[in-house]
Amino acid sequence: MTTKNSSQNLINPFGLLQDILAKLFFRYGFFIAKHPRPFIIIPVLVTLLLMFGILNLRIEDDLRLLYSPEHSMSRLEYQVHKEFSEDSVNSSYVAIALEAAPPNSNLELNDVSTTHSPVNWRNMLRHEIALSITGLQQFIMHNMTVDLPDGSYHFGNDICTRNALCTLSNVLVQLFFDAYFSEKLRKDPRIELHWPILKFFENKMFMPTNFYGVELNKTEGILMDSMQLAQFKLFI
Repeated sequence: MTTKNSSQNLINPFGLLQDILAKLFFRYGFFIAKHPRPFIIIPVLVTLLLMFGILNLRIEDDLRLLYSPEHSMSRLEYQVHKEFSEDSVNSSYVAIALEAAPPNSNLELNDVSTTHSPVNWRNMLRHEIALSITGLQQFIMHNMTVDLPDGSYHFGNDICTRNALCTLSNVLVQLFFDAYFSEKLRKDPRIELHWPILKFFENKMFMPTNFYGVELNKTEGILMDSMQLAQFKLFI
């Protein structure tokens, strides 16, 4: 009996904190029940006050800003690019891939064979095809219109001008063809057509963004000898 009574008088160290918290919560609940008005009015006032925050709401959903340090170089580079391209929102682009059409007759095949082998009709590095490609680019920028539910829009004047990249994205194609098929420009030391970098005076451009299926001249090494696909990129 003595052992049983002594065990009942022992204080449970793990239950000591529980007993203290139980007393505090009892007093706290009793105080709220006795004075309920402050606990109703104050939360309502705080909620109404916080609702005014929507007037100065700013949503940050750009991964560059969320996961990069505040003073990092990546933020500085992004800001410079944004000011240069005038790109304030995420833009999309439409890619137009151009390939040479197969000859429809033996006569056309013979015409191609005069300067290219019959199996190499896919080669788009020909003057007549270059004229067609640059002509298509001029048509898109100066003549093409887009019909939308709220009206008709000129692509070059109404859509493309909103993004500086749109007007510059295909300049490389025009400059390359102009220089490649001009003896005067090819001899100009300020112009280099070495793959993969096109050097046009003080400008350097990366040609693989617009030309694919490229084969290089075996004798001159880094000069383009043929290509199978040209691509336009139209930013919208």
